Amino acid sequence: MDWYDGLKAGLAACAAAKRAYAIEFRSWDDEETRRIYTLSPFAFADFERVVAVLSGSLGPPRWPMWLPVWRFHSRLAQETAERALATLAEKAQEPTFVILTEHLSNEIILSASLREPVVGERFARLAATNAPFEAWEVFLHEYGSAGGTALCE
Repeated sequence: MDWYDGLKAGLAACAAAKRAYAIEFRSWDDEETRRIYTLSPFAFADFERVVAVLSGSLGPPRWPMWLPVWRFHSRLAQETAERALATLAEKAQEPTFVILTEHLSNEIILSASLREPVVGERFARLAATNAPFEAWEVFLHEYGSAGGTALCE
């Protein structure tokens, strides 16, 4: 739901596994092509509700990546959408995955689950210090694995 030379914040879902995530940008490489994101889970039904609210004003989604133009037919429609997103933000849990990708609609290069305490502690230190891309990349090589299949399990 935020954009600056690429996605800064948004929503993602795995329809097959009924999993939904809030996406937050963390860092990018010097060429601004490879990006680090965190994924925070929330209920898939909430994802479907927000998509329904947004598509009512912004048109039908175009998957695999929907980037609607934030123009509403009325102030009330915009306020309704913003309330739905704020409610969703309150429901999102702490991040459970960190991923490295060049583009979210394509391949996830590396992903790491934050469920193990040692991995979660290392993540917390990186997040607290606003770590550079290189530190996130080392973290993902140390604790992650290729691809993003765990996101839909």
